[in-house]
Amino acid sequence: MAPGWHVSLASRTQVQAVDVTRSIEDASQRIRKLHVRHENDAVTQSLRCYSPADLHLLPEGTGLSVVDVEPFTDEGYSEPCELADAMLYLATLAPA
Repeated sequence: MAPGWHVSLASRTQVQAVDVTRSIEDASQRIRKLHVRHENDAVTQSLRCYSPADLHLLPEGTGLSVVDVEPFTDEGYSEPCELADAMLYLATLAPA
């Protein structure tokens, strides 16, 4: 079990992460969160990291394609940067 930490969501609801599982093999992370005031309303969030090259392969067969990738230096999306220096990126998909 990971140490508890709190985050404030846009709705100002506090949640506590009670279990965090990370996998280096498939670049994924699962986080189980409990609402501080509503412990019965647990949420499990699954995240996966994709390289831009892999991201272009994901929409195959869906009728979508990646039309833009915007790299940023931080989670606040405040500093655009070169893709090689990015912490994260936003991808835009559109009908193929």
